[in-house]
Amino acid sequence: MLIAFWNVNMGKGSFKDRLRTFDSWCAAYKPDLLLLEEVSHTIGTRLAQMTGMVTLGFANTRDKNLGPTTKQLHALIKKSLFDHYECRAARLTKGAKRLSLKVTKKKDGEFVVWALHANSSYTGGEAAVAAATKYLTRHEGAIVGGDFNYSIVKAGGDAIAPKSWQRINTGYRDLKLTQWNKIDGETNAPDSAIHLVTNPGFGPVIYRKIVPHRVIDYIMIGQKRDATPRPNCLDEETWRGILVNFDHCPVVYDVS
Repeated sequence: MLIAFWNVNMGKGSFKDRLRTFDSWCAAYKPDLLLLEEVSHTIGTRLAQMTGMVTLGFANTRDKNLGPTTKQLHALIKKSLFDHYECRAARLTKGAKRLSLKVTKKKDGEFVVWALHANSSYTGGEAAVAAATKYLTRHEGAIVGGDFNYSIVKAGGDAIAPKSWQRINTGYRDLKLTQWNKIDGETNAPDSAIHLVTNPGFGPVIYRKIVPHRVIDYIMIGQKRDATPRPNCLDEETWRGILVNFDHCPVVYDVS
């Protein structure tokens, strides 16, 4: 399956360029399974129409103090696969503070994909990685992915690094960040760490500064699974659109 995770931080009030970028990415990439974090409840019912996919399920999230929020996790799947999978809201481990989404293949109970959004703190991210590691030792056919809020460098050998759209001789580059802070302004010298090549004909990047949070969106897999990271978008224009309109990027994996 081609599986994508994306913290879209998107709601009814999202500006048109953000919605257009999201629509274009979905239409171009066509993942089999799309797992979204930080979706406002005001737009959740529109996701199937926007993506051309079918909603498998969703879960309401809580903030780091366990208070209610307007944000949700959503699982969408290709129409042709809908009858073969099921989804429910659950906690990854007994002590987990936040609900996650558990997607299971009906005739293969070992093929399980969890989508999570860890608490937005260092300790919350650390706890999410520890919970995923513990779960995967007992469920070797599972995959856990999403926004871990914890650097992949510290996540261990079960974590699979996502790839950039840019190619090098040996394949696609590893992403050096999956989340960033945005400050309005303009520059004609994009930071190479953001995988942008200088292209004067394209126009400026709409940032004065982008502060990286490194790679905190990725997957962790059990020993019975293989995962090949795919480029997170298909071209430079799409990547620039993601940088301008979001503060996280999608991460994509071919899982078997």
